[in-house]
Amino acid sequence: MYLNLYFLVVGLVAALLVVNIFFRARLLKLYRILVNARVDFEAKHIFNKSLMEEEIITKHPNMAKELRSFSQQIRNSIYIAAAIVLLITILGAVLSNYR
Repeated sequence: MYLNLYFLVVGLVAALLVVNIFFRARLLKLYRILVNARVDFEAKHIFNKSLMEEEIITKHPNMAKELRSFSQQIRNSIYIAAAIVLLITILGAVLSNYR
């Protein structure tokens, strides 16, 4: 049982690394497009959809698809990474109390 939990934690750490690389590659492509179009925004715009719509997309309507996709992918990567880290923490706590 201990060995199974250990390998599960190792697998989750590997999954966290793969998710990071996957989302980073996708985000860099979109980020380059936005930078080349000189679209300037802050983190508050990424996490607040209405603020993004009001302040950024109204200024750059031709980049609306890329902006929405970029902010959605960042939010998704954070949610997935947080869930994996939570699982790693829970399994780590179980493993530390198992022996």
